[in-house]
Amino acid sequence: MATASAISIPITAFDRTAGAFGSVTKGLGKVGLNVAKLGAAFATLGVAAGVAIVRSQMNTIDALGKTADKIGTTTEALGAMRYAASIAGVATTTLDMSLQRFVRRTSEAAVSMGEARGAFRELGIDVQSFNKLPLEEQIGTIADKMGTLKSQTDRVRIAQK
Repeated sequence: MATASAISIPITAFDRTAGAFGSVTKGLGKVGLNVAKLGAAFATLGVAAGVAIVRSQMNTIDALGKTADKIGTTTEALGAMRYAASIAGVATTTLDMSLQRFVRRTSEAAVSMGEARGAFRELGIDVQSFNKLPLEEQIGTIADKMGTLKSQTDRVRIAQK
């Protein structure tokens, strides 16, 4: 019988994956760093956008307050009128200018001046008492009185005054 003898075969291997995995790990580290930088940039942009929105809202609120003071009404009433105007497709600037003209013409009529005094007379409105009402009640009173007019042409003519 033949006896088995031990044979030794030396095997040599070279680890070529270590360099490749090291390169991938290094690349992922750079990607992670860039993602972190990108996240920080987006966070900065988000904060800047938030500040811009808050600043814009503060300017809008300030303008609302100044206009309400100018025409002698509350910010709540003016805000409600602006909202209603926007639903009707009327620009805020147009509404504000119309309200300023309305207040001025009402004031002129109260001292027997201006174009509106005849319109108030036709509508049967005592301007002295009318002028003491809050702006939103004045507008409601005018709307009610305009509804009593028989012809559309009279409504347009008086509304223009």
